[in-house]
Amino acid sequence: MDPNNNYIYIKFATIKSNALMLYNYDNQTGERAEFLALEIAEERLRFSYNLGSGTYKLTTAKKVSDGQFHTVIARRAGMVRNAAMRI
Repeated sequence: MDPNNNYIYIKFATIKSNALMLYNYDNQTGERAEFLALEIAEERLRFSYNLGSGTYKLTTAKKVSDGQFHTVIARRAGMVRNAAMRI
């Protein structure tokens, strides 16, 4: 995982209520293990990440399990607590 930036651009269509779309992790274990995940949870898109200081989750208000095409852009810059996700 790039320690400075992550930029994800995905176009998708689904009717699944729950699905893992992307998962990337480092080789550490425990609370300091870093990861980045993009998933559909309860019909909404969720961007989760841990940069070694706890897990943060962004979830859309809009449901995406409607069979229509959606484009998602998720990004993180540096070791920040904030990330952005747009659909």
